[in-house]
Amino acid sequence: MNKKWLLKEIELWREEEIIDSDSAETLQNRYSAKSSSGTLTIIFSILGSLLIGTGIILIFAKNWYLMPRGIKIFLSIFPLLAGQGLAIFTLIKKYSSLAIREGVAIFYTAGVFTAIAMISQTFHLTYDFERYLLLCGLLTLPIIFILDAVSPLAVYFYAVVNWGALAMDGSYSPMNTFLFLLLFGLGLLYVFVNRKKVDDIRHIYTLWISVVAGFAVTLVFTFGLSLDGADVFLVCLVFFTMLFAVDKNRDDFLLPFKPLSVLGGLIIMMILSYGWMFDPYAYDYYGTTGTSMSVWLATIIALTMVASLFLGYKHYRKDKGKFLFLIAMLSTCVLLMAWSVTQTNGFLYTILINLITGAVGVGIIVRGVQSAELSVTNLGMLVTVGLILMRFFDEDMDVFWRGVAFLILGGLFLFINFRIIKKRKQVLNVEEAAVV
Repeated sequence: MNKKWLLKEIELWREEEIIDSDSAETLQNRYSAKSSSGTLTIIFSILGSLLIGTGIILIFAKNWYLMPRGIKIFLSIFPLLAGQGLAIFTLIKKYSSLAIREGVAIFYTAGVFTAIAMISQTFHLTYDFERYLLLCGLLTLPIIFILDAVSPLAVYFYAVVNWGALAMDGSYSPMNTFLFLLLFGLGLLYVFVNRKKVDDIRHIYTLWISVVAGFAVTLVFTFGLSLDGADVFLVCLVFFTMLFAVDKNRDDFLLPFKPLSVLGGLIIMMILSYGWMFDPYAYDYYGTTGTSMSVWLATIIALTMVASLFLGYKHYRKDKGKFLFLIAMLSTCVLLMAWSVTQTNGFLYTILINLITGAVGVGIIVRGVQSAELSVTNLGMLVTVGLILMRFFDEDMDVFWRGVAFLILGGLFLFINFRIIKKRKQVLNVEEAAVV
């Protein structure tokens, strides 16, 4: 629920006398003061717990080498024991307080990371950052479910993604891959269980964290599988395409699906507009003679693209502008996949992606002008002008073809301008006829 929109609606209901002033005031107090104060309480609780935990760690670190071994052992396990004790107390006595649950959960998480590091140092254990992250992540996960606390979720995903990056660095292991996906899926399970709390700021936070972590997982797999060149961009663009398709065409940007997918998709398309990616000799740099994509990965990508098209049609069939943006991203994915397989006609791929990106930029401008949304118009201008400047300074493209590209873009702008003026005249004629 968008509370700002709701507060405006409540004021409108009062003006139209749908509800009386007392009822309007009661609703406004319920959805404004309570919400803001509750959110601030949670934030301050988390920050306070983090500061206290950090202060304890710094005090221990200052006097660590002066302490006897027995005190070191006690202090090593104290943060973990304190966090567990507070968690049990909260679960029994203070579970109804959201702020306390969040504060205790982040304090427990800090205690886990601190205790394991101090125990390793006290007993001079072999330091293995990969195992350290895995163990901390496994110990952090239960507190999220037990206390229904979202604050440790970002820390958990950080531990899992970094462990996966280290475990899959340069060597593919089916067991590590399975464990990596399992751990990431367990974090997503909490988000899925609480998916109906759309109006809860905590759930919005979990969605943003999960999507960002999902993109990080995608990057880990692309580098873990030693994908090269266009294949990396293909996997990332497919991720953003699916992200855009699953959004249910919401009007606001509270949820991460649309803003991140639009931003990520446009950035990748702008990068691909340079010809170096489709230069056949570029693969000599990576030391490969063909595509690094396996059959099973290509199959997963193809199925994801089909699913994106299906969901996109379901969610955007009444909004042609957004549906065409999805088609543009899917078309770029198809070009990347074709290039990954054939590795021929690199110049043709470059021209096609430039045309697609230019059409997207112009389309965003037109949509912004028609809807009188300045932010949308500015985004379209940024994409279009950026593409023009990139082509002007693009040394990989011949001067002649740069001139052709500018002629095409200029003609396209003039045609769109002509269509807008013609449509505006038609609207004015209709309005004048109605007045007469």
